[in-house]
Amino acid sequence: DGCHSIAIAFMAEGEVAARTLARAELGAFTPQELRRSSVLVTCLALLNNAPFCVVLAAAQHLLSSVLGFKGLSPIITLGCVAAALVGSAGNAWLIAAGTTLERRMDLVCVLNGASSVALTTATLLSPIPGLVATIVGVIAIGLGQAVGETSLVADLRFLAPALGMWGLGTGLAGLVGPLLYVALAALGAPDTLVFAATLAVPLAFRHVYGQLHTLVRAAAGTQLVGEDDD
Repeated sequence: DGCHSIAIAFMAEGEVAARTLARAELGAFTPQELRRSSVLVTCLALLNNAPFCVVLAAAQHLLSSVLGFKGLSPIITLGCVAAALVGSAGNAWLIAAGTTLERRMDLVCVLNGASSVALTTATLLSPIPGLVATIVGVIAIGLGQAVGETSLVADLRFLAPALGMWGLGTGLAGLVGPLLYVALAALGAPDTLVFAATLAVPLAFRHVYGQLHTLVRAAAGTQLVGEDDD
C-alpha cells in the first residue's frame, strides 16, 4: 500500500546515504570542503526559511492595513502551518513516487516564486481578490518551505558536520527575514516592492543548491541522495 511504498523509498535513500557517508568517513571531504559545505548548508536553510518568516509578518500587515481585513490575521498563521503539514506529507509521497531531489528542489523554487507573485499581485487588487491572492501566496510559501526542509534535512544527513549548520540557518532566517522587512517598511518601501524583491530568493536558493551538489559530487564521487545519475 501507500505507506509501505513510502517506507521502501526512505529505506532506499538511506542506503545511498550510508554509502556516501562511508566515503566521507574515509577522508573524501577535506577540512576546507567541510567548511564550505557548512556555509552552503547554512545559506540553504536561511533561503528556505526566511521567506516563510517574512510572509508570516508581511502578509498579516497586508491583510489588516492594506486590504482592511483587521480580524483575519490569524488566517495567515493557520494557512502557513496547515500548508507546511500538507507539504511534509506530500513530500513523502513524492519520494515514494520516485521524484528526485533535483525535481523537488525545482518544486520548492516554483512554489516560492508563485508565492511572491501572488502576494505582489495582492497589493494591487481590491480587498476580496486581494484576500484570495494573499491566501494563495501563504499556502504556496508553506508548501515550499516544508518540501525544502524535509527534503534537504533528510537527503543531506550524510553531511553530518555540515548539516549541524542547518539549525543556524533556520535561526538566522527567523531574525534576518523579519528584520529586513521591518527595515524596508521603516524606509517607506511599499509592500509591492517588498514582495516583488522576494522573487530573487528562489533563484539564490537554486544557485546555492547547485554549488553544494557540485561540491559533494567532486569530493565524494557521488550525487546527492535521491538525485539522477548522469
